[in-house]
Amino acid sequence: NLLNEIIKGEARFPSAPEERDVLYFVAQSFRAKLLMELPAEKQALDSKTQALAHRAKAMIKDLSHLNIELAQMVVSSDEGRVLPEWFMLEIVRDLPRLINNEK
Repeated sequence: NLLNEIIKGEARFPSAPEERDVLYFVAQSFRAKLLMELPAEKQALDSKTQALAHRAKAMIKDLSHLNIELAQMVVSSDEGRVLPEWFMLEIVRDLPRLINNEK
């Protein structure tokens, strides 16, 4: 599916105005995948989830360029479900560097 292709780097988030509904669905699916697969404790990471966490940070940056509200939705608390604290700390730490690397 499209989300897995984006995670693998084989595709990009849909960016055309007529694909906004697809972008919203992919962003929701991305959040659900992170909630389901990222462990609560960083020490529980294996190579697969470590790669997902690394790629997810770049994907959040890419998504923020297309639609900041959707990027915020991916990382925000929703119905009491939050992304792991260690991941949120890494986003705060790494996102400025990822953005500066583009310049």
